[in-house]
Amino acid sequence: MKRSIKLSYTILLILLLLGFSVSSYADLYEPVPQCYQPSKPLWFATSYYKQRYDHDIDEYQVCMKKFIQKQEIAAKKHTQAAQDAIKSWNEFVKNK
Repeated sequence: MKRSIKLSYTILLILLLLGFSVSSYADLYEPVPQCYQPSKPLWFATSYYKQRYDHDIDEYQVCMKKFIQKQEIAAKKHTQAAQDAIKSWNEFVKNK
């Protein structure tokens, strides 16, 4: 009986430690946009180069807007999770 309880606690401890180690890597990097930032040439040899540059700028803008939108959505989720945790804590303390 004692051996099975000891084994259960050992398994539980291992699972908890694995959970903590995985979750500690959650935000190890800062997200950066993977967008190509065009560089303006010194001069445009033909109108094609000007059009291509304008097109590259438009693509860069779309890419950056998508990145910003994804980050704003993630920030809202994190903010909501924090608010839910505060609410849960306050209810726990109130009913203590």
